Amino acid sequence: VIEDNDYEFLQEAEDFKNEQFNYEKEENLIIENLVNLNAKNIISDLDKKM
Repeated sequence: VIEDNDYEFLQEAEDFKNEQFNYEKEENLIIENLVNLNAKNIISDLDKKM
């Protein structure tokens, strides 16, 4: 027998999992942006030296 509060718990667990997934996606986007920015700076520095 599944109680109502079991459903509530499962829903909270699902919400938490989705929230974590969104944080990971956001974190990956931030890292990606930093990598791209770093690459642009390196290319810019190389262009100045040539």
